[in-house]
Amino acid sequence: MAGDEGRFSVSGRDELILMAELGAAFAGFLAIFLIFARREGRFSPTDSLAVRSMILGSFATVFLALFPLALAALESPDPVVWRTSSGAGLVVMLSMAASMAFAHRRIPLDAREDLRTSLVVAAWSLASLVVALFLANLAGWLGGPSAGLYLSGLVALLGITALNFSDIAFKRLI
Repeated sequence: MAGDEGRFSVSGRDELILMAELGAAFAGFLAIFLIFARREGRFSPTDSLAVRSMILGSFATVFLALFPLALAALESPDPVVWRTSSGAGLVVMLSMAASMAFAHRRIPLDAREDLRTSLVVAAWSLASLVVALFLANLAGWLGGPSAGLYLSGLVALLGITALNFSDIAFKRLI
């Protein structure tokens, strides 16, 4: 309709769409990769943990990138969009963290030797950064609520997916 162009306006709209596309691309690429990487049978417990992290991270990115767009479509003001989206992001991240922590604990002790400490520290550091950015946005700290803080959280979330992907790709294919 003519004149409705600004109706679904939210700051960072194009960047959110890009983040959703990147998350979906990771998920699609991951599906193809898993077919080739799993030729020998089942994944090791540590590789399974990395695959779980990649799947959760890519789909969480898609969901969290689309969530503010849905709120904007309801004509919510920007501060409401970013606070509500950041609250949803916190719930998603804390759920993911709990899921990953439980999955990590289920790895047999002898198989944990295959976990690279530097990767685990980097992934948990990025996850902590995502939580901190969403919390800052929710609370209005660091200039929040803003698209910038929220998008920075999504970039860090994709970083977790990329770290795990590169680790398993180098172990399995290269």
